Amino acid sequence: METKKTERRSNYLRVILVFAALFLILSGTGLWYYQEQIFGSENEELAEGSEVLAAGEEEPPVNEAEPDEKAEEEKAPEEKSQEVPSIEQAPEETPPPAPPAPPAEEEEGPSLQFVEVEALKAVRPKVSDEASLQLVKNYLTVTGGKDAHQQLENIMVTGEIREGTRTKRFRLIETQDGKRHITYWWRLLGRDYEEVYVFDGGVAWMQRTKPEAEDAQPYAGQDTLHFSNHRWLLQPFVLPTLADYVFKYQGGARVNGRPTHIVVGFGKKDERTWFYFDKEKFLLLRWGGYGLAAGKKEPMDYAASSFKKVSGVLLPSELSLIVEDGVFGRATFDSIEANVSLDQINFLIPGGTVPVLRQRPVQLP
Repeated sequence: METKKTERRSNYLRVILVFAALFLILSGTGLWYYQEQIFGSENEELAEGSEVLAAGEEEPPVNEAEPDEKAEEEKAPEEKSQEVPSIEQAPEETPPPAPPAPPAEEEEGPSLQFVEVEALKAVRPKVSDEASLQLVKNYLTVTGGKDAHQQLENIMVTGEIREGTRTKRFRLIETQDGKRHITYWWRLLGRDYEEVYVFDGGVAWMQRTKPEAEDAQPYAGQDTLHFSNHRWLLQPFVLPTLADYVFKYQGGARVNGRPTHIVVGFGKKDERTWFYFDKEKFLLLRWGGYGLAAGKKEPMDYAASSFKKVSGVLLPSELSLIVEDGVFGRATFDSIEANVSLDQINFLIPGGTVPVLRQRPVQLP
């Protein structure tokens, strides 16, 4: 009896153990399936990554955390201060003296006709402004120095002048005290012609000496004012002529594409001369005033196209003759001499040279 009970208990235990084993087997299979479904794809990617690294590929860079924007803003001023030194750190330079630059809107410059019309309207100032005087000083410096200019008592030039279709030879004399004496000669239809134009510092006169000698005549009108006051070589930038002028800075303009400073000179009798100084080199590129063209009052300018050093002073050696901004002639200099003897040159208007026919008085019967 006892033996049968013991066998039954053993059978129950076996059954329980079998069911427990089945439960464990089934539980393990379900967990494995669940892991495969959830983590399988990730495991595959990790496996693929392991295979790539094993094959020798570089590991992709790990993204670093982006820097704080405020930190970057704090660093920015440091970088700028390194690129641009402060005024104290900048090397000291001594630029050449120059007048104040014209306003930005005048960078291209107004038309030269506008400049010259404005010069005619301008009121003669009591004294010269600093900008104008500095430009004159710069010009004297770059062309030889004030002392060298002052030592030029006179200049004599010979050459050829072309105006339209006409060509003439000339000899020009200019003195530092403002006198001018120019002789033209040319040949036309087999005849020789010669004319003399003179400004003695106060009075202008002219005389035709060929083909037949004529009496000297006073030279008057707008054309005379231009001839007397607008020189080719010796400008009124040193004494004694400087004492008769005041200068006014007019702004900026362009001459043949080059930026220039404009200065208007007012003579003793308020005659106007405009001067265009190169902004970079301070050479005098163009100058002039109102003259007479085709019987009409027009701006008449001279423009220097080349230069030559004479007695230590840089002077023009070729000029363009300009009316209303159009070139109508050219003067080429063959020779330029300084401080020549003027003993044979007459600046004063001569007396009558043409003989006068005199008749005997007729007595009536």
